[in-house]
Amino acid sequence: SFADWRLGGRAGGHIIPNAAITWTSSAPETASVDDAGLVTAATVGDAVITATGGDVSATAAIDVQAAEPAVLEIVSGDEQSGMVATALAGPLVVRVTAANGFPVAGAAIVWSGSGSFIAASTTDENGLAQATWTLGTVAGVQSATATVGTLTIDFTANAAAGVAAHIGVTPSSVLLESIGATQALSAQVTDAHGNTATEAVVWSSADEDIATVSSDGIVSAVGNGEVLVTATAGAVSTA
Repeated sequence: SFADWRLGGRAGGHIIPNAAITWTSSAPETASVDDAGLVTAATVGDAVITATGGDVSATAAIDVQAAEPAVLEIVSGDEQSGMVATALAGPLVVRVTAANGFPVAGAAIVWSGSGSFIAASTTDENGLAQATWTLGTVAGVQSATATVGTLTIDFTANAAAGVAAHIGVTPSSVLLESIGATQALSAQVTDAHGNTATEAVVWSSADEDIATVSSDGIVSAVGNGEVLVTATAGAVSTA
C-alpha cells in the first residue's frame, strides 16, 4: 500500500554533480532510504530522512499513510467440500490491494455467512487475510462473505451430511395375516442435524423361521409368531 520516493540534494542553490551524500532515516522500520536517496515505506508512521554532504545536511519529513482498499480478491479456499458442522481443510484467503496495485496492510476484514469463522482481523504486509470456516449444519451449498469497507467477495462450499445418527422405520409395526404375505418397510437415515445421511441400510430379522427381510426391506411371513426386524446404518440401528 506504500510507494517509493527518490530524494535529491543540492548545495548553496547550485547542483553539485557527483557530490558524496550520506542518506539516513530516523525510523527505518517506517521508511528506509538507500544510498541513492530512494525512500521505501514499510508501515504507517512518520520518519525524517536526512541527507548529509560534508559539513551540511538537510532533512525531508516523510508521512506514511495507509492506502484505501480498492480491490478485494480471492486467493484460495473457494469451492471446497466438507462435512456439515466441521472445519474445511483449507483456509479462506483474500488479498486487499490499493488502486495502484500495492497491497494494503492493516485492513479490517469481516467474515460472515453459514457456520462460524476463526480469523485474523486485519491484512498482513502482503495484503492477505485468512479465515478458518466451520460449515453450518444444513447440507448443500453454503456461502461465506469477506467484507472490507464497501468491498465484498463470496466463497462457496459444498456441505455433505454427517454420519448416520438416527434411523426411523415406516411402518413401525406390521401384521402379516398369512404365510407368504409381505410388507415393504422403509428407513429414513439422518445425521445429528436432521440431514439425510448417505449410509446404506442393512436389514435383518431376529428369527428367520418367522419372517425374513430382503436387502431392500421387504418382509415375508414364513411362520407364526412375532419377530423384530432391524435396520442398521453405520453405527446406529432401530427395530
